[in-house]
Amino acid sequence: MGLFGGDKPDPAVLLAENGGLLREVELLREQLGEKKEEIGAMREQLRWTQDALIAKEAPEAYRDRQDVEAQALLPAPAAEVSAESEKRNQEAEIKRRYLNAMEEPLFNDADDMCAKLMGAVGVPLSESQSLHGNDES
Repeated sequence: MGLFGGDKPDPAVLLAENGGLLREVELLREQLGEKKEEIGAMREQLRWTQDALIAKEAPEAYRDRQDVEAQALLPAPAAEVSAESEKRNQEAEIKRRYLNAMEEPLFNDADDMCAKLMGAVGVPLSESQSLHGNDES
């Protein structure tokens, strides 16, 4: 007498059913692998299609993205190269600030011009500080 009052199933029938189920599981796993490969191929195709669309509609953005991807694939620069790059960047920043200072106006308005030029001519204004830093004379 089996569990719950029923008859015991025949072991040969159980083995046959088990074998059939195992084969079904194997087939399903094979199908799953095929579907995963198919999905991977579809994703690759979709990526190429999107790249083609972006290249057609926005060529500059496409080139920028390609440049970023190419830069990501390059190895990281050595410490010496990055130090030289940092130095060049600092020099470029200093030169940029210098050129901006050269190009901006010398005077804000007429009063500012008079105040700055009168000091150079030697006409004493209401300056209480010494120009040379020696307050004893």
